[in-house]
Amino acid sequence: MLDINHLNIIDRSDEALELYFILKSHGSWVNEDEERHLKAKAALYTYREALCKHKPSDEPVTEKWLSQDYSTRRLYFYRMEEALKEQRYTRVCNEIISLMHNEPFFQEEIYYKLVKFLEGIR
Repeated sequence: MLDINHLNIIDRSDEALELYFILKSHGSWVNEDEERHLKAKAALYTYREALCKHKPSDEPVTEKWLSQDYSTRRLYFYRMEEALKEQRYTRVCNEIISLMHNEPFFQEEIYYKLVKFLEGIR
């Protein structure tokens, strides 16, 4: 049985865990070699497919998340976009994992923004 108590993600639903484990071994801020980046890029395709199988949450955003600084969320996407420009796919994976750790990523706004971002990876 998998002990999920040590996982650093907010949402520990089966859906979130499935997505987390797709990227888990690919996230890194180190400038990895080309092979690692290509594996991370493939993992991002798999992640996108898995994410799109799920729907965003229809639960209202709790007061805790309403009070979160919106610029923090924007920072994750900025870092993902910068890493994508540099073709640093391990960094993109790392930022998505961080987003999952710190934000309710199934919340509609984040979910659709993440799907749109992932569709831009070619």
